[in-house]
Amino acid sequence: MKSRQLSILSISIMLLASACGSDKKADDKGIKPQTVEFDSYSFTKISEAVNADSVLTELPGSNLCRNTGQGVLPTRIGDFDIKPLRDSLISLAQVEFPSSGVAAPMMEKGWRITDRNDSTESCNERINILSVVLQNPYIIVWQDYAGEYICGAAHGMYANRYVNYSLKTNRMLKLADLFKPKYEKELTALIRAKLEGNSDIMAEPSQIGIPAQFRITPDGITFIYGIYEISPYSAGEIEVSFYLYELEDLLSADGMRLVNYFPAD
Repeated sequence: MKSRQLSILSISIMLLASACGSDKKADDKGIKPQTVEFDSYSFTKISEAVNADSVLTELPGSNLCRNTGQGVLPTRIGDFDIKPLRDSLISLAQVEFPSSGVAAPMMEKGWRITDRNDSTESCNERINILSVVLQNPYIIVWQDYAGEYICGAAHGMYANRYVNYSLKTNRMLKLADLFKPKYEKELTALIRAKLEGNSDIMAEPSQIGIPAQFRITPDGITFIYGIYEISPYSAGEIEVSFYLYELEDLLSADGMRLVNYFPAD
């Protein structure tokens, strides 16, 4: 399949319109409905090593890499300036849009894109998928999956990263935006308690802190530890999920309003 820019997927959603009867009114949480539009992209490109220093083995195709990517990016969210959000997502997805407008992978130093057919045999592989995993009138959550296999390695590597975005404040949310001040100690204790008895955990309890990655879910919040962070490769990423009621004493009023969404019947 040739690398291509998919046709624009215009998903225009008048959020909360059905719930409040008008797209001009705010709901009881003070959040105004927003028109949200996305477009999508995909590519498959073969890159090659510029010099021998970029090649780790002499296996066939070790100087070539298959780069595959696809994703969903916002083009409009109400009247917000979404450039910071788009720039962050584009950087996370390692995608760029040259003057041609066709999506292409960002290249690491020592590599360059070729015109080779995407059926060309290559020993290295990189894949990146940027998707929306939650959308409601208050929150949009993006998940970025990045996988990589380096020719000659015993196994590949992967990581999931998340962007939790508030439709109320036009901000990419941090935990401090959701929790009360000085939440860290109690939240850490709750996470450690959830991990008790998990035989995959290699880290000592005192070494386990709050991970950098989290995502808001329909039920609450999930925290994600990356590969090797607290467990061996074979265990993969470790997720610690909380229902909303388990965190309600720690969440701030604004945090509760953002996370505690229940769609109208």
